[in-house]
Amino acid sequence: MAGSVEVTVQAQSRPIPARPQSENQIPENRPLSIARLLVVLARYLPYYKPFLSEIILLTVLLPLAGSILVLIVPLCTRLILDVAFPRGDVTLLMFLAAAGCAAVLAERILMVLVRATVGSHLRVRILGALGAKFYRNMLGLNMRFHRNTSVGEKIFRCDTDLIDISEMLGIQLPLIVQYAMQFVVTIVAMCLIDWRPVVVATLGVPVFFLIAQWLFNFYRRIDLWQRVTGQKVTARLEESLSAPEVVYSHGARGREIVRYYRELATYSVANMLYWFMIEVSIFLVWPTGLPAIASSFVIGIVGSILMVQGELTLGEYTALTALIVQALIPIGILINNYQTLRLRMVVAERILDLLDSKERMPIPKHGKTLSPFVGRIEFRDVSFSYVPGKPVLNGVSFTVEPGGRIALVGPSGIGKSTLMNLILRFYDPDSGSILVDGVDLRELDIAQYRANIGMVLQEPILFDGTIRDNVLYGAEPSPENFENAIRTSHLDEMVENFPLGFETPVIGGLDLSLGEKQRISLARCIARDPRLLLLDEPISLLDPASGQSILDAIERSVEGRTAVFISHDLLSLRDVDKIIVLKDGVVTEEGTHDQLMEREGLFRDLWDMQVNRRKPGEELP
Repeated sequence: MAGSVEVTVQAQSRPIPARPQSENQIPENRPLSIARLLVVLARYLPYYKPFLSEIILLTVLLPLAGSILVLIVPLCTRLILDVAFPRGDVTLLMFLAAAGCAAVLAERILMVLVRATVGSHLRVRILGALGAKFYRNMLGLNMRFHRNTSVGEKIFRCDTDLIDISEMLGIQLPLIVQYAMQFVVTIVAMCLIDWRPVVVATLGVPVFFLIAQWLFNFYRRIDLWQRVTGQKVTARLEESLSAPEVVYSHGARGREIVRYYRELATYSVANMLYWFMIEVSIFLVWPTGLPAIASSFVIGIVGSILMVQGELTLGEYTALTALIVQALIPIGILINNYQTLRLRMVVAERILDLLDSKERMPIPKHGKTLSPFVGRIEFRDVSFSYVPGKPVLNGVSFTVEPGGRIALVGPSGIGKSTLMNLILRFYDPDSGSILVDGVDLRELDIAQYRANIGMVLQEPILFDGTIRDNVLYGAEPSPENFENAIRTSHLDEMVENFPLGFETPVIGGLDLSLGEKQRISLARCIARDPRLLLLDEPISLLDPASGQSILDAIERSVEGRTAVFISHDLLSLRDVDKIIVLKDGVVTEEGTHDQLMEREGLFRDLWDMQVNRRKPGEELP
């Protein structure tokens, strides 16, 4: 690949599209039945198994102890009024008062400090286990999913959704069990004193459940709206901040600010309505609101009648009044947590849908390995489309011999990069087959296969870390690999200008030129010691001097390896073994540079337009 390099530097405009609707999003109108709720919860039970001791403590021991301690204060109050006062027994009075205070203190320590500590620990551990599986699964989904789902939405799912589910599993479910037990114990204690006020007071419970259900249906829509608008705000931030050079160069700063404010304003309205509904719920359903007023009124009327009739003592009446408040607290918390739990089912199902997603590349259980990897690639009548009915490739066939160098040439958008994606098995062809060393690509162990491939993209991608970290990304971190990579790419000469050398931090490559970033990218490719090199327009964005320098490094790196090039710079492709010309998704020509120049076909037209500056069919002067 000799000769001068003529490169036209073009501004790469990365569009900032609107966030697509995810195919995995749970429909808002899916009915939330109790049966479905239980089915979904059952899917999450395995995450409790490693934490059995914490679960028993949170759902059995602490609730039982707390329920008993909660009853001590009303019972002590009853004994003070019915026994200690009538007898004038100061010692008994002091003992009962101290017992009540001790019970309150012990209950608070157990139910606040201990429960919060254990619950938070459980939540964090569940988040770690579920998050690791979710992230591993996310990286296992195919390129169609990643192509159709914005980064903002994926981050939202890995962050906000997982936190919600961990809180549900580690805090909400144990709370429901705890307060259900406390409610039952309190009602039993009240019935032992006198069952009649209890029956009358609990007649209103179904009414509060109906009110809560109505509130929940409205609240659920607002919560879903808040989540969708929140995802849009996240996506807007991610998309605009990830491409500041595009925003600035297109004079779109003001427009992006307006679009962000618009998304943020919508989210603010949704968030305001969300918290307004919470305040309404607190008054209508929470124990300190309307339920407390109604229940206290009922107990007061019924208790007063029974006291006048001599069927209830003052101590029993006071104990019942205190116990009804103790019963209302679990009812309110149960209603709130039950409705919140149903609301979290939307998130829970969204996560399960992603974990169960069929949008993943079918991987053979016992894939074949290539040892040694020779590097012969054969396309046999391959057709492919990203969107059904809109083919990108039609019956493409060609062969890359081991150690050979081929170039894919043609107008933009005719499937050259798609061929690279198929070689990497980011997608499977709709029809036809791709053979690697005589084995169908779909039968190979994909990890072992990709370990033999190195790729250099048109626009280099660097990760946060040092230059050394980026060079050794995905490679065996041996001194030999590192030294070979920097020597072949001449990265050592570039790094001499940096005070920290290879330990220089690279924050997405923002402080590096395109040529410097591309040199690091090439070194990273070489450090893998690949047998197959894929080079997709590696110099198209560089100035002539940097482009020639990178070409020289590529020339050294491809020795003894199979290499596939994509390039619009036809001058740089004169020495490749074979050039494959594509147009409209089909191979129109194939041969060496000299052979194609003699055929007067598409390649000759492209050459004349680029090198001789002539239009197709125009005669030389």
